[in-house]
Amino acid sequence: MRRIAVGVILLALGGCSKTGSTPPETTPPGEVDAAPEATAPTDEADADGEECVSLVEAQVAEEAYARGVAKLEEARDGEHYKTEPYLLAMGALESAATQGHRKAQAMVGSMMFSSMFMKGAPQPEQHEAYVVSLSFILIAAARGDAEMSEYLPGLRTETTFEEPPLDQIPSEWIMEARAWADAWMACHGEAVGDRGVS
Repeated sequence: MRRIAVGVILLALGGCSKTGSTPPETTPPGEVDAAPEATAPTDEADADGEECVSLVEAQVAEEAYARGVAKLEEARDGEHYKTEPYLLAMGALESAATQGHRKAQAMVGSMMFSSMFMKGAPQPEQHEAYVVSLSFILIAAARGDAEMSEYLPGLRTETTFEEPPLDQIPSEWIMEARAWADAWMACHGEAVGDRGVS
């Protein structure tokens, strides 16, 4: 299920942009909320002429976010999380994030990034998951999330990445995340407005 969730996120992030590799299984399989069916192309196009995917109504994204936050609290086990409830929570939050909920984008991006990075240096099989997490951080920052603007200094502005922790991530992954984020903003930046801001 995690493989499906990451695949849906990548599709939603990039409109019709495609990558050649298959998303990795980064966590044990578990039952997670699938992102709402929102992959049908619309008549809108991004700056490169690629068709954009439709987003669900703001209320649906808000409900997924609220469900994810509630499940995340249920998953708490002291300073850690129980695996299965955590996966359910992240599934709901990922669903909201792909649908333009800014708080969900910030949460998913930062939580995915920190959980992977704390386990060690990025590995090749984590490529897609890192691109997803960095893309959500960039999108949330571009939409005005002050915390995400400062989360990884240099992520948005640098062309060479010499400061930790970005110095440990392949620069190609960072540039790919920027491209995904730019494509998502070109497709949906105006459409989402204040979705998930307050």
